This record gives sequence, C-alpha cells and structure tokens, in this order.
Amino acid sequence: MNIGKIISFFFLLFAFSFLFGCASQPRISEEMELIQPILDSEYEEIVQSIPDGSPVTVWWCFDERFDKINTVSIVSDWVQRSFEKLLVDSRQFRVVTRIHLEKIFEEQKFQMTGHVDDNTKVSIARILGAKYMVVSTITRYNTLDVQILNSETGEIVYVSNKPIEKINRGK
Repeated sequence: MNIGKIISFFFLLFAFSFLFGCASQPRISEEMELIQPILDSEYEEIVQSIPDGSPVTVWWCFDERFDKINTVSIVSDWVQRSFEKLLVDSRQFRVVTRIHLEKIFEEQKFQMTGHVDDNTKVSIARILGAKYMVVSTITRYNTLDVQILNSETGEIVYVSNKPIEKINRGK
C-alpha cells in the first residue's frame, strides 16, 4: 500500500467523522433543549406522586425511534440520568440504582477476597429494594412517556405522554 492511499484514507475518515459528528451534535443538543421543560414538569409530578423518603429507582429510558428494540440513545441516556439527578438533588427520596448492580456486586465480591483492609471493606448486605420505579421512553411518535410504577403491586401510580416539539421562539 502506498503512502498516498494511506493519506487519502485518513483524510476521508477525518472528513466523514467531522461532517457527521458536527451535523449530529446540534440535533442532539436541540433534542435535549426540547426535552428539558418536559423533564422539569415531570419532576414536579413525580415529587407529588411518590411519598417522601420512599426508595425509588429510575430505569433505562429506551429510544423507540431506532429500529432495534430496547435501544438506549445519547438522548435517552441523558433523560434517564437527568431523572436520577433531579431525584437525588431533591433529597426527598432514597434513590436506588439498578443499572450498576453488576458493578456493585463485583466490588462487594472483591472486598471479600481478603485483599482489602477489614476496617474499610463494606459488609455484604441486601440491596435496598425500590418501592417505586420511574420508567420513561422516547417513542417513535416523538413523545416522552413517563410512568411511575409501584414495584410491590405493579400499580401505575402516574403516567404521562408529552410531545417533544419544537418551541417557537419568534424567529
């Protein structure tokens, strides 16, 4: 392979990455900007729907606008993390992770190997159960669906379906 072909290949790779990277970034930022007011209003509804001090978990937010089932996009991942942050920052709930359980179990297992100082290792304890689950989905109809489920009974405590639409800013 000659040096000219290698340089051409890397130039095309760079140009492709630059064009598509720059083109997708405003769309992602715009979607986040459009979804933020929905998150803010949903947060208020969640706070009113769940008793203070309750253990709550926020489940993956899937993006149904993709062909694959259970797809987590950059935007849907941001939605899930935003709900977690809002709930943790409220200090009204005990927010429990379900997404990182495997990492927690790995750490607990490592700490029981004898390689960790007894004064600093955690005790193997039962993971706190979440009484309420916040489940959100970005639908292929461009709406943000949010449900709060009582994990003991399966009861839907709260449900909403709000369109993600462009905001007219007088432009």
